[in-house]
Amino acid sequence: MKESTKKWLGFFSWIPLSIFTTSVLYFMYVASPLMINKQYDQHDKLVGYLSAYYNEMFAWLFAGSVIGMIILLIFVVHLLRLKTMHPATKAIWILVLSFTGSFALPAFYYLELKREPEYVPMHPSIE
Repeated sequence: MKESTKKWLGFFSWIPLSIFTTSVLYFMYVASPLMINKQYDQHDKLVGYLSAYYNEMFAWLFAGSVIGMIILLIFVVHLLRLKTMHPATKAIWILVLSFTGSFALPAFYYLELKREPEYVPMHPSIE
């Protein structure tokens, strides 16, 4: 894989985690007046207040999920095409990437992809 492609994948591997973290912080900021005034047990106020901010947060989370799925697909296809990696290691990486979501994408980039030489023996397809 070219060095420039690796750098772009490294950048994009952080985007889903950054969006998720920002969304959680945004939700905490939006919900803070309810917590300060101890109105979290008044469900009608809670739903009415938070629904005003739901669309923006949903759009950001959706964008982060789409970017994360694309990066996940690129990483899994790359793993499946590698000739030099042991099949058990490939399986573990695929499981870790699939079940930990956006937390494992930067880890895979820094632990495996960044250290990989530019030309690695690859299978022609993932069959």
